[in-house]
Amino acid sequence: MKVISEASCKAILVEAFAHFPSMNVQPERLIDIDKLATSDFNVLATYIDETIGVSVTGKSIKKLLNGAGSKNPTINILCAFLLVKDGAIKAAELNFKEHASDNRYFVRRYSEQALERKKQEHATEDQVMPVQNHQVAESSIKDKPVNKLGFNKTYLFVILGLLLIVMVSLSIYNSSKEEMLFPEMHVSVEDNSDRFPKEIIVSYDLKSEQFLRNSRISFMDTPVLLSELKGVVSLTAPIPNLYWISFYANKVAYDKKRVLLTSNGWQGYIGNTTPLVLEDYTSEGVMHLHNKSIVREPSKDYYTTFNIFRNFGIDGDNFTLEADIKNPPNEGSSWAYDISVDVIGFENPITFNFLSPDAITYANMIVGDTDFKVGKKREVLKKMGILFPDWQHLTVTCKNKEISIILNDRIIIAEHYEGKIGQVVGLQFLFKGSGYVKNVELNGMQVN
Repeated sequence: MKVISEASCKAILVEAFAHFPSMNVQPERLIDIDKLATSDFNVLATYIDETIGVSVTGKSIKKLLNGAGSKNPTINILCAFLLVKDGAIKAAELNFKEHASDNRYFVRRYSEQALERKKQEHATEDQVMPVQNHQVAESSIKDKPVNKLGFNKTYLFVILGLLLIVMVSLSIYNSSKEEMLFPEMHVSVEDNSDRFPKEIIVSYDLKSEQFLRNSRISFMDTPVLLSELKGVVSLTAPIPNLYWISFYANKVAYDKKRVLLTSNGWQGYIGNTTPLVLEDYTSEGVMHLHNKSIVREPSKDYYTTFNIFRNFGIDGDNFTLEADIKNPPNEGSSWAYDISVDVIGFENPITFNFLSPDAITYANMIVGDTDFKVGKKREVLKKMGILFPDWQHLTVTCKNKEISIILNDRIIIAEHYEGKIGQVVGLQFLFKGSGYVKNVELNGMQVN
């Protein structure tokens, strides 16, 4: 039997998560308490510690909800927390040893109030049979039900008390008045030139020692561990791109910021790291690796990338992209002949690839929050097995949460997606070997 209801815990969790905006916890995530991770309850534990100055672990709270006995001290901590939030007692005046040593203190407080209200509202419902003497009355209280519900009064008071605790906890979200201090991160880029690599400056403040443990800044899938409460970290961005910087404190993700580093027109790369000079990949409006001598091992598979990053001022959920592309087998690829197309949105990307039909297992498509490689949507990817030995005209449109991929006026894919793309800040074409791309237009305007 759970000593505190899931509804009560959910209400407290909602308030705790509300003070962590970067968590972006959706209501449906709290539907099944059993599926929440210990790290989720760590958020609640931190919030309780800040509110009443009493430490409790997220692991203890999770165990409590999975049926721990009423002797578990965690219930006392939660009850003390509810009393403080309800205004019944001030955090500074809370004698934890006195008040929280026995959870009957909390149950009694709410039970007495509940009983008084119940007597006023239902005076005629709580009828008790008269007794002839004190001994019989005492026996009836101990051994027999004494009301219409069939409960011993003591148990009834306990149940009513717990129900009131649930009601109080549901009002916590709107009654919070205390100022909370949580870790902060600020990001800046001082170099406005076109030169790369470029330095990104991250200043952070953990605010409290309790957040120092397991704190880090994550950049390009590489963690930078933090050892001081306050400081500045320098990160190196090798090329123009939309970078994500994540801030973790005590294993909790407190913030995530995006940094757009723009390019001076289209850029060419071998892979996505080795820059090419303009003369090696552009000729008469066509982007293509003309100078194969710069490839270290041309006999092996390699990739070429052409991309551009800037704020186009175009909504990624309502746009049309057009381009002419091809990737003949004799251009450096021994198999698959991949062509990957990316529309980088400030919120989420659009990415998909074409490849040879015998390599369809490696097809991929992500649009917003929808991964088409998951579940039944995977069947859609079978349509992406297409070769490009000659020029083909590609059109990509997004409108009303539907993406369409069209080749030479033939619809290949038209599917619904979830999530938001945001403003378009980048376009990218990646070829296995050295493919060709030209006439790139976004909403009818040439992209240079």
